[in-house]
Amino acid sequence: MPISPRKTRSTTSALRNRTTPAPAARPAKKGRVVSTPNAKIDISPVQRLHNLLTDALTTAKTLELTPDSCVALQNVREIAVSLLDILPGERAVRDLKYDLHYISLTSLSRELTNVEEYDPDDEHDEQAPLMKSIMEEVVEWLPDIWLAMAEENADLVLIRTCLNLASSAANDLGEEFDCTDRLIIINSEKKTVYNQSYYVVDYVAWMWREFLVFSALRGYTVSAGEVTKDDDLYEQIFSLFRQATGGPGNEDGCAFWDEHWTQEMRNISSSLYAERHSHRITEFIKHPSFHQYTSLVSEYRDIEPCILSSMRERVFSDKPFIRCWDAAEIFAAASQTEDIVRLLDRLTEKVSILHTRAIIIIVRYLSKTSDKKHRTRALQVVENGLKMSKRGTLDAVDQLFPGLADAQLWLRHLRDAGDFPFDDDILHDKYHERDENLRSFAERAVVGGPLTDPNWAPPVKKPETQRDVYGCCLEEEPDLSEHDLAGFIQDWARVLGEWPDEAAATKVWSRLKLDGSELVFSAVEGGEEALLDRLEHADLVQQDKWRKANPLPPPTPRPRCQPRFTRFPAPCFRSYDYSQSPSCVYGYVTDGLRALIKTFSCQDHRNLCK
Repeated sequence: MPISPRKTRSTTSALRNRTTPAPAARPAKKGRVVSTPNAKIDISPVQRLHNLLTDALTTAKTLELTPDSCVALQNVREIAVSLLDILPGERAVRDLKYDLHYISLTSLSRELTNVEEYDPDDEHDEQAPLMKSIMEEVVEWLPDIWLAMAEENADLVLIRTCLNLASSAANDLGEEFDCTDRLIIINSEKKTVYNQSYYVVDYVAWMWREFLVFSALRGYTVSAGEVTKDDDLYEQIFSLFRQATGGPGNEDGCAFWDEHWTQEMRNISSSLYAERHSHRITEFIKHPSFHQYTSLVSEYRDIEPCILSSMRERVFSDKPFIRCWDAAEIFAAASQTEDIVRLLDRLTEKVSILHTRAIIIIVRYLSKTSDKKHRTRALQVVENGLKMSKRGTLDAVDQLFPGLADAQLWLRHLRDAGDFPFDDDILHDKYHERDENLRSFAERAVVGGPLTDPNWAPPVKKPETQRDVYGCCLEEEPDLSEHDLAGFIQDWARVLGEWPDEAAATKVWSRLKLDGSELVFSAVEGGEEALLDRLEHADLVQQDKWRKANPLPPPTPRPRCQPRFTRFPAPCFRSYDYSQSPSCVYGYVTDGLRALIKTFSCQDHRNLCK
C-alpha cells in the first residue's frame, strides 16, 4: 500500500508543549538596583519553529537505532515529512520520500518472494494483493518524481536513485500481472503531461526517457547505457523517442506524450536517439568481427548504419581496427559496393597471398553485380590470383627440387628419342629400364637442394612477427612454408568454376591451364610418384643419422642368480620425431604440387568446383 504521512494531533501544539517558561527573576540584593527580564519575549512563529528544529536536529544526531526505538523513529520520520507538506510556499527541492518508499517496496518485494508463484486464475492467490500494492505505490509515486525532475534545481542523482527503485519494483511484478492504475501527471502550470493506462513497466520506461532529456538539459551527463543495464528496458526507452517518419505512437502502441517538450528538449532527444547505440558500437570496435556484426544487426535492425559509418572511419585509416576478411564480409552482407571496391583497391596495392581470403569474398560479391566494369575487374583479379597461387607453388617446388628444370629437359630428351615411350606404348621388358630412368630423373631434380645436403636439419621456426589487422607482416613477407599452397590453388579455382559468366571464365581458363610443356613429368606415368618418393628416401637418411647420434644404451647385465618372477624394466630412450622429417617439413610443397597438377590439368573450368 502507498505510504501516506501519519496525521498528528497538531504539529505546532506538540512542539509548543516543549517550550519552557521564562525563569523567574532572583530577588535583588539590598542596596543594588537590578533589571528584571521580561517574562515574555516577542519571537516570531517562524523564528520559534527554527529554534525548535535546530534543537531537534541536535537531539537527532545523538539517537541510535534499537529494536525498541524503531517504531518511534518511523513516526518521527513521518512527522518530519508531513512538516514539509504543511509549510506554506514552494519548496526549493521536492521531497521524494525515498527512504519510506525504499522500506515499503523492498519489504513488499521480499514478502513477494516468500509466497507461491502468481496464478492469475486463482482467486485466493497470495501474490496478487502484494503485487497490487507494489503497483499502486509505484504509480502514485511517479508523478512526484516527474515534478521533482522538472524543477530547475532538481537533485538528479536522487531522482535517478528513485527511478532505479521504481524500475526494480516494476520488474518484480513480472509479465503476467496485468492489473494497472492510470498514470496521470499534471505539471506546475496545470497542464496534462501524461494521462494513459499502460503497464507499470511502460510508465517506468517513459519516466527514464524524461530523465535522460531533463538530465541533458540540466548538463548532467549520463548515457542510457549507464542508467540501465537491461537491454529490454533500454530498447523500450528509445522506442518512446518520436521520429520524423513515425506515427502518433511507437510500434507497441504506446503514445509518446512529449507535447510538454520545448524545442531545446526536442533537439536533445534527437541527439540522444542518434547516440542510442554508442555503447554497442564501442563494444563492437573493441572486438570487431563478422559474427559480432550479424549478431547486432539481427537483434537491432537500426544499428547497421552506425556500424558501417564507424567502420568506414577506421577501416580505411592508417591503423585499421578489423581484419580485412571480416571487413569484406560485413561490406558484402550490407551490399556496400563502393566500400567493397575501395577495400579491394587497398588490398591489391601490395600483392600478398595473405589477402587471398578477403579478396575472394570481394570478387564473389562483385561477380554478381550488374555493373560490367566491376565484374570485369573482379574476373581479372581471379585470373591474377590463380597465376599467383600457381607461381607460388612452382617457386616452392624449385626450392625443394633445384634441378627440376634440367631433369625435365633430360626426361623430354629421352621421350623424344623414343627411349622413354608413352604409357600405352611401353613393353613389359621395358618396365625395369623405365623405373631406373624415373629414379635417375628424381635424383637429377634434387641436386643442389636440401634433400641432398649431408648437414640438413629441420629449419628453426621463426619467432612470431607482428602483423597488422589486414593480416600483413609489418616487418617482412613471411616465407611460403607458412601458407597452405594447395588451399590457395583450390580456393581460386573454385571461384572461377562458379563464375556466373561462363564464356568469360572459359577464356581465362584457356590461358591458365597446363598444356603439358610446363610439367613434363606429370604426363609420364610414375613421374610424380618418383619425385615424391625421393622425400621418403630423405626420411630414411635422416632417421639413420638420428639413430647413430642417439644410440640405444647398453642392456643391463642380468645377475646369474635371480628370483623366478623378477622383471627388468625396458630400456628408455627418445624415439625419432617424425614431425622433424623432410616429408613433414616440406609437406606443404608436395601437397601444393599435387593440387597444382590436378587443378591446372583440368580442361573444363566448370569441373574446378567439383
